[in-house]
Amino acid sequence: MEPLPTVWQQVVDELRAERAEQGRQLSAVLTQLDTISKMLRRREAQVARLVRENRRLRRKLGLSDPDDDPEPDASSASPSPDPPGSTPAAPKPKAKKPRPRSRGGRRPPPPHLPENRERHEVCACGRCGGKVWSKGVETSRHYTVVKAHVRCRVVERERVKCVDCGASTTAEMPPMPVQRALYDCSFLAWLVTMKFAMLIPLDRVRTQLASQAIDLAMGTLVHLIARAAKLAKAVDDVHWAQLKSGPYMGFDGTGLKTLIRGQKKAWDGYLEVYTRDDLSVFRYDLTKHADSLAKRLDGYRGTLMCDAESRNLAAAPDNVIAHCLAHPLRKFRDAETVQPKLAAQGRRFIEALYELEDEARAAGLSGEALGEFRNRRSRRVLRRFHQWLEGVVERRLPPSDPVAKTARYMLK
Repeated sequence: MEPLPTVWQQVVDELRAERAEQGRQLSAVLTQLDTISKMLRRREAQVARLVRENRRLRRKLGLSDPDDDPEPDASSASPSPDPPGSTPAAPKPKAKKPRPRSRGGRRPPPPHLPENRERHEVCACGRCGGKVWSKGVETSRHYTVVKAHVRCRVVERERVKCVDCGASTTAEMPPMPVQRALYDCSFLAWLVTMKFAMLIPLDRVRTQLASQAIDLAMGTLVHLIARAAKLAKAVDDVHWAQLKSGPYMGFDGTGLKTLIRGQKKAWDGYLEVYTRDDLSVFRYDLTKHADSLAKRLDGYRGTLMCDAESRNLAAAPDNVIAHCLAHPLRKFRDAETVQPKLAAQGRRFIEALYELEDEARAAGLSGEALGEFRNRRSRRVLRRFHQWLEGVVERRLPPSDPVAKTARYMLK
């Protein structure tokens, strides 16, 4: 490629210098706006404090609050003066406004709960012990608890014999987790709920079963959890297929300590969640390499919303990457303790984009209308945000400055 002529090079340098100067000017203006907004907030707090003090003094002096005075109507606009020599009438006490009823207090049990009815009879008068006649029934509703317990399910299947051919036939077995299972699907669902929904360890579940004289080995409970995972795999595969058939998908991961037999310490595993609308699928990997992500996303063509990690770009080169703004927003919030003004400015840019999305959602925009709205409103915020990021990077800040690190992360 041939170098640019000297004149054009000077023009390019002048444009770059002008753009850098505009970025610095924009940063200075934003700093001034931040100072003015803080001053306005302080003035509003002072005015509110003075209003409260004025109302307190008026109450002490017996004067009415001007905000609570009703508007005079035509009949009472010019009241007649008191006759001479008469005693002025005492002021009428101001009527108190009714307080709105709160939703606190005792609420009756909801009607959908199953009911166990009890009837308590009276055999004699409570005062003299005489005979009584029925007058009515007084009913009250109370919360009670039925202690969870394990039952034994007895399945009786009829066996018949054909009159013509003599063959024997037995009724089909109800659905079970496995063939010749000692535990039915309800027990398996209860165990999964206790383990993953209530977060109760299996040893405590085993202790609870032992309190009912049910002795189950720990290996049996672990085997049942593994069997439940295999049964849920079919549902998980359907959810994963639905995710891969959509136009976009968001995913993020977090570290998860894993115990591996033979390892002296916990292994740094990786748990990732893929989601869109109401669909969510979890995947686990022992490592954070790009090859496993590429194998998982094989055949998917769409938009991926994720953070700016190199593994995501390497694993999905044919997909559109829409970087998530949640990580920079969290970084700017954390950086406010070190750089309060700069971090607050960056945070406001991202919050402005979120507010525009809320506005579009409230207006019910979708499709081309939503795209036009974003091009008209969000693009302007993004353009100013980009100039601000370049101005932050060009500042002489330490390499470890959190705002500068976040700005460099977003520009990359």
